Amino acid sequence: MSNVHDAVLSALRSSGTDILKDADRFRDLITSQLDNSKERRALEIGCDSQFLGTLSGASDKDDLSAAAKTAVDHLTDAYVMDYEVATSVTYEMANAIAELLGIDAPSTGQRKTRMAKKGSFGAPGVIALVLSLCLLAAGLYAAHLNPIFGCTLFPETSELKNVSCKWYGIKDPMGSEYTLLFLENDGDETVRMYVDGNGALEGTSFPKLASGESGLMVLHGRSGMTGVRTRGVPETKEAVESSAVRQLTWSHRTDDRGTVIITITNPTDERIHTYPNSIMLASNGIAAKCCAVGDGGWLEPGTTTVNITRTARPFTLSSADMTPGHGTDLYLNGVKVPMTSD
Repeated sequence: MSNVHDAVLSALRSSGTDILKDADRFRDLITSQLDNSKERRALEIGCDSQFLGTLSGASDKDDLSAAAKTAVDHLTDAYVMDYEVATSVTYEMANAIAELLGIDAPSTGQRKTRMAKKGSFGAPGVIALVLSLCLLAAGLYAAHLNPIFGCTLFPETSELKNVSCKWYGIKDPMGSEYTLLFLENDGDETVRMYVDGNGALEGTSFPKLASGESGLMVLHGRSGMTGVRTRGVPETKEAVESSAVRQLTWSHRTDDRGTVIITITNPTDERIHTYPNSIMLASNGIAAKCCAVGDGGWLEPGTTTVNITRTARPFTLSSADMTPGHGTDLYLNGVKVPMTSD
């Protein structure tokens, strides 16, 4: 599907309105139906329990209109999301809910503006506002170019043959700098990613991506795409997907003590070897987070559990509060592993 309204209506018809009470399940179900668009990215970032809870309690047009305005404010305030994108996503969802309930859809709210009275904002105020905006712009620009808070703001993007690349400059708690590179193979052929020299992080692999697969690379320094290459691989998508590594799935849970546990399921009869940096959790949006988990070893047939709280090694300063399921993906040897419900 290509629009939020149809994806939400389909989910509500198949699962009922109770799905709005489960933010993780709802977000995964909706985003899996959407094309790679700004609306999909907005839901991946901002579709949390507070956002959904605001919309789920409405029973008539007035309630739904008020709920939609509150939900838009939540996206713009909590996630500093573009107003137009927040409004588009929220009202498409509200219209789908209205259609399911058989009530009139709410009209799109108008953007709030504050108009100062004539003569109430003098020259000193104008100067102060301009200086504040200049300082803010300078700070954002500096944060965009340098990982001041652990990650540069907003990704740089590029196309490497048929692979879409999005990268950030990151800094770990020890002050070491890296490049965090997210990949999407948009072509029809299988490709192997690699980087010249010793640019790749120790214990990681150059990901092999079949058509439609997503990948992750962590490189030393903030060199961006410098030295990154692709090489064609003769294997078909079907052959790649039949390998033992591609059969893995993962889920997560938090126990009574707040310990985050992930479970990796290996349904094959093969043992899969991993290194300390083979398994990574990563998320991206305005900024990005990344951490390696586990100590390396073997993924035996059956299930392997990893205590994230104990073993996570952050590559961005904000990785300590990384929560699986909130736009966070698991990668093994640089290839995204599908997530299932625990």
